[in-house]
Amino acid sequence: VYKRQVNGLCKRVMESLTNVPSLQHLSLDFRWCNKLTDEGCNDVALLLNHFSTTLTHLTLYFKSANYNITDKGYRSLGEVIAKCSILSQLELNFWINESISDSGVISLADGISSLPQLTNLAIYFNSCPQLTDKSVESILFSLQNTPALTQLSLALRNEQFSDAPFVSHSPFLRRLIHLKKLHLKWYPKSDDANCEMMKTIASLSSLSHLSIDYFESNITDIMMKSMCMILRPLITLSSLQLDLSWNGNISDEGVIALSNLLSELIHLTSLSLNLSCLRGNERISDVGVTHLVNSIQSLHHLSSLSLWPVSYTH
Repeated sequence: VYKRQVNGLCKRVMESLTNVPSLQHLSLDFRWCNKLTDEGCNDVALLLNHFSTTLTHLTLYFKSANYNITDKGYRSLGEVIAKCSILSQLELNFWINESISDSGVISLADGISSLPQLTNLAIYFNSCPQLTDKSVESILFSLQNTPALTQLSLALRNEQFSDAPFVSHSPFLRRLIHLKKLHLKWYPKSDDANCEMMKTIASLSSLSHLSIDYFESNITDIMMKSMCMILRPLITLSSLQLDLSWNGNISDEGVIALSNLLSELIHLTSLSLNLSCLRGNERISDVGVTHLVNSIQSLHHLSSLSLWPVSYTH
């Protein structure tokens, strides 16, 4: 739905969809709907309620254009999500959303807490200026009630988030004993917080695919060394993605630590490294790069390799 009076349109579309006997997959993209209000959200909630016993996959996109939606609208969505009794895949995307506040996120998190059957969950909060640590706490807390998860994507990046909720609530992730794929995008401000999160990840014994996005996170050598040391037990990983772009504080020491980690992950078949931090970085010499190249060459099971900006697939 693109840039138009959407509330009445939403109602008509939702009413027409109710004639579909057993809708299972639904994706609604409201990123450019600057006229969408709580009334429109209520129409969406009514639709979801109608299919609460048939929906298995649900995706909702919201962005900065949705500035007319208040916490009341998000609350109605959270309440009806909780009623989707067989929902197995849920994606909530709030990218550069200036209207959503902690109250709205808490309502959505409460809905997630009522879905123990979820196997795939993706939550994206990036540049949402009204959100505080309470939002992070509510999302991480909700994960203790989703034990069946096998795939999880979390993008919790706001400059106003502190490390505190990640340190205190990341242990809830340890209960996800069936988790196989994890994508994490965040902004650690201290080595302690980064270590706590890495310890949690290292405890996930079923994990086979790991993606960590440190874009513009000011990762230091100390943080790199801690991360690489803690993640060494994950020798069963078959896929690793690491984004270190715009991290100019890394030197040869950090690159060598990463190289040592890669040498331990002997079962990797897919490796993706965004190493634009190397470009123009005088702290990284041929020594660090040589260690990195040697470690990659030792990965004999590798079939897919991406090194930004170069990629290679065999």
